[in-house]
Amino acid sequence: MIKNNKGITIVEIIVSVTLISIVLILLLSVFITVRNEDERNKVSSNLLMNQVLITKEIETDFIELGLIEIASCKDGGAGSDSVLSVIPVSSSITKEAKGYCLKLIYNPSKAKDNVGYLLQYSYGFSEAEQISVAGYVRGDKKILREIPVLSEELGLVKNECGYKACAVSINMPVISEEEEDYGVNLSYIFDKDIGFKFTNLELSNNYRFEIDN
Repeated sequence: MIKNNKGITIVEIIVSVTLISIVLILLLSVFITVRNEDERNKVSSNLLMNQVLITKEIETDFIELGLIEIASCKDGGAGSDSVLSVIPVSSSITKEAKGYCLKLIYNPSKAKDNVGYLLQYSYGFSEAEQISVAGYVRGDKKILREIPVLSEELGLVKNECGYKACAVSINMPVISEEEEDYGVNLSYIFDKDIGFKFTNLELSNNYRFEIDN
């Protein structure tokens, strides 16, 4: 058996080096796993916070301004009451990067800016980079938050009525890269006698919400 000056065999050296390498690899693997899990938790926390912020702003408007109509965003015009007025010019809404929009219309006697937009779309941040956002825009109020990917699911509006009142619920899916849904879920109860409207909520080009009565 060949030994070095300290009396350690070559086999012992190889075994020691191998064991140290295995330990280092295991430690590195644990570090990478913990780091990845921490990153996933951070993304999840951000998406949950986004959901809370967007939901709070919209439902506050529901109560304070009086929601009277829910409509599609397929108007396509360039005026102040158009989805094109709230999406940046350099946005990219294509077949590959769909956009979603729902128009929320409030009592005009309670607010000058009485049209809000629930949005999810792709934005051309630069020639090489595109980001996706979800949020709510009404006049100067803009709560737009970055999201990992555009949802493949359609948004859903449901309206259920009882004897004197109706309850409308709105869901816009916001999907993480792990396919978990952190969507914006809204609800509003209104008197049947106020003449609440649902306007043009069939599927329309790339602005898509589906209504289910």
